[in-house]
Amino acid sequence: MFDKLVEMAVSGVVGNAAYDQLKVFFARSTAAPAQEPTVVEDDPDIMERYGENIEYIHRYRTFSLLTDLNAVLALTRQPVVHFVVEDKPTTAWHLPSVVIEDSVTGEWYVFSKGNIAFEGSGGGLHQAESLIRFLLDKRIPFTAWVLDRISSDKLDQGCRTWVELKAKCVPLLAHRSSEYFEKYVAGKYVELSRA
Repeated sequence: MFDKLVEMAVSGVVGNAAYDQLKVFFARSTAAPAQEPTVVEDDPDIMERYGENIEYIHRYRTFSLLTDLNAVLALTRQPVVHFVVEDKPTTAWHLPSVVIEDSVTGEWYVFSKGNIAFEGSGGGLHQAESLIRFLLDKRIPFTAWVLDRISSDKLDQGCRTWVELKAKCVPLLAHRSSEYFEKYVAGKYVELSRA
């Protein structure tokens, strides 16, 4: 009797192990192969893409308006300041990047978005007013452009150069947009630049 119990226990354990192995084998052969995450082929700036998270390849350093402006201006012989406004807002506002270009050497320096705005009534607008007043006092020429948001993000993050994207820019006042954009973004820029 004891032999019969041992035989049943062993055959049960062996049977379960064999069943589990067969189940894994057949599940593996009928399951669809794992898919590699798709990478958008027409966007060379994307390093990896997982859902909504995109990591860009950074080709150069961007600067801060709050800490690096005077140092960059000191490096340039004849600076021209470009305000590059995104066509669709990243946040509540259409945030501008700032590019300082030396008209003699062709060197350019990109300053990240987020410090100035031509909309609203808070700190971003105050920073824009202060910057434009500074440029007017120093007689540094400046201009404003509109660039599509994706290209604007790539400029801001150091993925695409100013030389590459400058040709895609539209003068701010010539940009066809909403009544809101014309009144509160372009209108505020015109108001500030005449001060």
